[in-house]
Amino acid sequence: MAEIGIPAAYCREGARAAALSGDGCLDFSKGELLKLLSGGLILDIAALGRLHQLGLGEHTGFVVRGAKEKDTIEQFTHDPINGRFAGWHRDCRPSFYPESAARIEPMFPQARPLSEIADFTPKSFGPTSGVFENRLGGRVAVFGYYPWRSLESLAKTSQLKAVCRWLSRDTLPVYVSSYVKMAVWCRRDHDRRPAFLLLNASADPLSNISLHVRDAGRLEVADATGHTEPLQKTGSDGPYGVFRVPAMEPWAPALVSVPKGS
Repeated sequence: MAEIGIPAAYCREGARAAALSGDGCLDFSKGELLKLLSGGLILDIAALGRLHQLGLGEHTGFVVRGAKEKDTIEQFTHDPINGRFAGWHRDCRPSFYPESAARIEPMFPQARPLSEIADFTPKSFGPTSGVFENRLGGRVAVFGYYPWRSLESLAKTSQLKAVCRWLSRDTLPVYVSSYVKMAVWCRRDHDRRPAFLLLNASADPLSNISLHVRDAGRLEVADATGHTEPLQKTGSDGPYGVFRVPAMEPWAPALVSVPKGS
């Protein structure tokens, strides 16, 4: 996920959302799990099962109802989170890379399926991912089809960015909104102003990269040589300003920050 432009946090205090996988749930106390479920949380199917075993399943919004072992694709629903990618599908080639696809069932009417599993006919076997807002005030996303790999298609990266915005209630400080392979880290400069380190994580030169930056005024970008230039603001999207980074060479870093005196 870090390679598709979603910023990684390295401590829970700075995170706008979290992810739990499998037995990782058992590393936390019940109180800590309730706190995670009160925020934004991504779960895979193993973690979903563990939370049900721990008596916390009602806060996830979904329950596992079975699995399909082969011949599966993921078909996106018409939920608003999927936007223009409703009806698109994702085929992770289970014949070559075997992994079970889970069938989940909403526990409450407000639990919203984001995708269904289907075979190649295509016959649908029911929901495999979804989102839910629980009574703790938290938001949960459950992914039952290849949750941690084969994520780099246009439709899937767009869905994940929309999910992270929804989980965080639009409090992500920045994300890369272009369809590129790029990592981003959020930091602060000596004056405690936001700064973002970008890395072109590919062997291709990139140009006209769009960044969504929350609560942004003026920004500039510096490359590895120290050359600095202002960033053009191309629009707005809710609380985010949309900025254009003109170009980055393969595996090159760049630093986006607030100009001095701003």
